[in-house]
Amino acid sequence: IDKVSPRILFKNYFYFSSAIRTLREHFIDYAIEVTSRFLDPENSTVIEFGCNDGVLLRPLADQKIRTVIGVDPATNIVKTINDRRITVVSDFFDEGVAEKISADHGKADMVIANNVYAHIPDIQGITRAIKNVLKDDGVFVFEVHYLGKIINELQYDMIYHEHLYYH
Repeated sequence: IDKVSPRILFKNYFYFSSAIRTLREHFIDYAIEVTSRFLDPENSTVIEFGCNDGVLLRPLADQKIRTVIGVDPATNIVKTINDRRITVVSDFFDEGVAEKISADHGKADMVIANNVYAHIPDIQGITRAIKNVLKDDGVFVFEVHYLGKIINELQYDMIYHEHLYYH
């Protein structure tokens, strides 16, 4: 497979998730649901990798989650988060970053990856990173486009260079 280097793709990234009203609304509901189902907010640490401009991080912080951490390599995007309730790591989430987060903040109660798991060439490495940063009873939540829907609804605009995998 010919792949564009992630270092090139995310150097001057241009996609701001918060610009899309339906995504903002979705992630507010999402934060409420995952918090109520899986977390004790005042005692929880949540990591989202591929956090973009914090479209989910802010609603998680609004749920009073103690530690909210966003990881994303697009420095120009994450610098717009600017919210004291959120810790931002401008890097690719991998085993080294997971180890540093664990050392600095302890193990996470939840790791979230929305619309990013299909972008990652090293699925095994990223899965190890998630396993290593999560508490034994931690929860991993991810969203990806469903291939069946892409095909059935002719969503051809979801097939592009960033997506290496379709689920």
